[in-house]
Amino acid sequence: MYSTIAKSDFKQLKKVEFYFADPEAGWVDMTIRFDGNVVVELPLTGIWGDPLADLLRWTEECIMTTEIPHFIYHDGEGRDFVFHFEGLMFPPEDSRFDNCRFYETGIFSLFMYNLRDEKFIFTLCDIVDFRTNLYNAVCDFAERQKANVNAVRDWAFYIYDQKILGRYKEGEECDDEEDNRLARKMMLDHLKSPKIKKYLQERKKHKI
Repeated sequence: MYSTIAKSDFKQLKKVEFYFADPEAGWVDMTIRFDGNVVVELPLTGIWGDPLADLLRWTEECIMTTEIPHFIYHDGEGRDFVFHFEGLMFPPEDSRFDNCRFYETGIFSLFMYNLRDEKFIFTLCDIVDFRTNLYNAVCDFAERQKANVNAVRDWAFYIYDQKILGRYKEGEECDDEEDNRLARKMMLDHLKSPKIKKYLQERKKHKI
């Protein structure tokens, strides 16, 4: 990863944006754009976990730790994604790079592998903007699912609905409507991050 980046010519910061489509049959399509241009579309599965919530936990880790964090996603069908982010260690020796923004700049990279091929994308970006855009994309997804009565069954049924079913005693009759409401609430609660929200609010005040 580092050797590829070191040999590249990517001194200009780019805006990294995320979008999560509405769930369908246990999958959510994730789109990543650099400066408005689509660079990759990823199919994420909610069958065995909730990668949207995991991406929030990864962002929290990026904020809270001084170690170099990454998030590894595996969907059980031959696809693996490695999300990586870190602040710059040394400013590039290039006249096009704004050294005044050194401490506000990081590298976002994503390695994608499947049984047929592999791909690696990366860019310099503003640290706060990157985290803001990812968090807002998850919040936007969660807001849209508030009105989606089938959100859990279309996305992370095995994670959330099965937890709700565990509240019943053997032979007890289920309340499907209430179960769906509770499972959707649990799912939406996992798509929140007070830590990231507090961090972004503090950074916004600092910039002002």
